[in-house]
Amino acid sequence: MPQAMYIICSEYACIDKDSNFVSCFKILENARLERVEAPGAYGWMMFVVACWMREDADLGQTFEGEITVTPPWQPNPVVTSRFVPFTFPTPIYRMYSPQLIVPQVPDGIPLRSGLMRVEARIRRQGTDEWLRQSHLIRIDVPVEEAHPEIPDAVQPAETNPGQTG
Repeated sequence: MPQAMYIICSEYACIDKDSNFVSCFKILENARLERVEAPGAYGWMMFVVACWMREDADLGQTFEGEITVTPPWQPNPVVTSRFVPFTFPTPIYRMYSPQLIVPQVPDGIPLRSGLMRVEARIRRQGTDEWLRQSHLIRIDVPVEEAHPEIPDAVQPAETNPGQTG
């Protein structure tokens, strides 16, 4: 099975078309939730890149990939990007989500500060088991909007092979 190499969430990024190098700017470690155009809605966009390294047994195999987001006020992940099935044309494969939109939250849904997990995952097509790697972002909600009585939806994961944080 492929090995997880890294996942990076940043505000900006660019890919050099000649060298295929990725440059990420303003890596997200901490974010303050701010209002956007729709009254009461929250959210923002970010660039996500996740990198995987194939093993010899992966040659010719087809994989599926997706990126999910689990904000601290929501118990279940939301799939924000789903990728076309792929094979590894080279030993390294990158999944890009250049404009991943963190789900907006309408009025009426209680918000809270905490950890948001952005997770990249892949699986061999036709199987159920996902390989995962994640990036945690500390979310701060303005005091007037926070609801601290809601239990934590995301806990830091224990470090294990195939998952980074």
